[in-house]
Amino acid sequence: MADISYKKLFLGILAFVVVSFAVQFMSHFVINERHFSEIGFMRQEPIMALGIVTMLIQGAVLSYV
Repeated sequence: MADISYKKLFLGILAFVVVSFAVQFMSHFVINERHFSEIGFMRQEPIMALGIVTMLIQGAVLSYV
Protein backbone atom coordinates (compact mmCIF):
# COMPACT_ATOMS: atom_id res chain seq x y z
CA MET A 1 0.00 0.00 0.00
CA ALA A 2 1.37 3.40 -0.94
CA ASP A 3 2.20 5.79 1.89
CA ILE A 4 0.63 9.09 0.84
CA SER A 5 -0.23 12.05 3.03
CA TYR A 6 -3.73 13.49 3.03
CA LYS A 7 -2.31 16.86 1.99
CA LYS A 8 -0.72 15.41 -1.17
CA LEU A 9 -3.87 13.45 -1.92
CA PHE A 10 -6.08 16.53 -1.49
CA LEU A 11 -3.78 18.74 -3.59
CA GLY A 12 -3.62 16.10 -6.31
CA ILE A 13 -7.40 15.79 -6.42
CA LEU A 14 -7.83 19.57 -6.40
CA ALA A 15 -5.32 20.05 -9.23
CA PHE A 16 -6.98 17.32 -11.31
CA VAL A 17 -10.47 18.76 -10.81
CA VAL A 18 -9.42 22.33 -11.65
CA VAL A 19 -7.54 21.34 -14.81
CA SER A 20 -10.20 18.85 -15.94
CA PHE A 21 -13.04 21.28 -15.34
CA ALA A 22 -11.30 24.03 -17.30
CA VAL A 23 -10.46 21.77 -20.24
CA GLN A 24 -13.87 20.07 -20.39
CA PHE A 25 -15.77 23.34 -19.98
CA MET A 26 -13.89 24.86 -22.92
CA SER A 27 -14.37 21.72 -24.99
CA HIS A 28 -18.08 21.17 -24.29
CA PHE A 29 -19.44 24.71 -23.96
CA VAL A 30 -17.13 26.91 -26.05
CA ILE A 31 -15.11 25.12 -28.73
CA ASN A 32 -17.48 22.26 -29.64
CA GLU A 33 -20.79 23.73 -28.47
CA ARG A 34 -22.55 23.19 -31.80
CA HIS A 35 -21.34 19.61 -32.06
CA PHE A 36 -22.56 18.69 -28.58
CA SER A 37 -25.91 20.46 -29.09
CA GLU A 38 -26.56 18.35 -32.22
CA ILE A 39 -26.08 15.02 -30.43
CA GLY A 40 -29.60 13.68 -29.99
CA PHE A 41 -29.13 11.43 -26.98
CA MET A 42 -27.49 14.07 -24.77
CA ARG A 43 -29.39 16.20 -22.26
CA GLN A 44 -29.94 19.91 -22.85
CA GLU A 45 -28.77 20.60 -19.29
CA PRO A 46 -25.86 18.45 -18.12
CA ILE A 47 -25.90 16.79 -14.70
CA MET A 48 -23.09 18.82 -13.14
CA ALA A 49 -23.00 16.83 -9.90
CA LEU A 50 -22.32 13.63 -11.82
CA GLY A 51 -19.42 15.24 -13.68
CA ILE A 52 -17.90 16.66 -10.49
CA VAL A 53 -18.19 13.34 -8.64
CA THR A 54 -16.56 11.60 -11.60
CA MET A 55 -13.66 14.07 -11.57
CA LEU A 56 -13.24 13.62 -7.79
CA ILE A 57 -13.04 9.84 -8.16
CA GLN A 58 -10.61 10.06 -11.09
CA GLY A 59 -8.47 12.59 -9.22
CA ALA A 60 -8.39 10.39 -6.12
CA VAL A 61 -7.36 7.33 -8.10
CA LEU A 62 -4.66 9.18 -10.04
CA SER A 63 -3.35 10.93 -6.92
CA TYR A 64 -3.21 7.71 -4.94
CA VAL A 65 -1.47 5.72 -7.67
